[in-house]
Amino acid sequence: MGYAPDTTLFYTLLNMVQGIRENQRPWMILKKEDTSNTILATNSSAFLTPYPLPADFRKFYSPKRSIQLADTTNIVRQWYVQIPKDRKLECKDDNTKFYVDFTSTPYNFYLCGIVNQQYTAHVYYQYKSPLVTATTSWVFPSEYHPILAYDVCALIKAGIDSDVVNASQAISNNGTSALIFAQMVEWDDSLAVDSIEGASYNDIGNDSQFISRTIPNTNGG
Repeated sequence: MGYAPDTTLFYTLLNMVQGIRENQRPWMILKKEDTSNTILATNSSAFLTPYPLPADFRKFYSPKRSIQLADTTNIVRQWYVQIPKDRKLECKDDNTKFYVDFTSTPYNFYLCGIVNQQYTAHVYYQYKSPLVTATTSWVFPSEYHPILAYDVCALIKAGIDSDVVNASQAISNNGTSALIFAQMVEWDDSLAVDSIEGASYNDIGNDSQFISRTIPNTNGG
């Protein structure tokens, strides 16, 4: 019959390999937008005002426009590029920069510079999908779900229940996982290509074009 892990160990391993697979690339299916933060008009201490990131936040996926401010007509008036927290004083007056405090729970982000009126923050990020349980499924298409099972089997056979036979089977399990992963990558690549078919990114990589787009002065003068 072979070794059978108890329920706690099984789901510990399952959740672990789920996180590993989700971290392997910026999957299109894990990209989300959060609009829960309202950014109020701020003064010179704006860079000290915390705004919470979503509880399911894993990491940002847009290198240039992770956070955007839009007005009530949904026109983007400002976008921000992330800086290290230890540069917040250096960049406190630069309204193209933001930083994150990863020691807070949830994580908080801070916008440098001055905001002249109320906006909605649009935060683009990769999220942590809910953990798979006995009653819930993975967010990925069902044809890719077996990769988690093969990953768990490989961990058990190569480690917890390792012997000559199981070590050989672990290699086979890893090979099957690699085949499924290759299919997942091909599927994800097609989604990514389709998503930019109608977009123009002529300004990507040119920081000067980003920092020239500042929030207009609506107070006159």
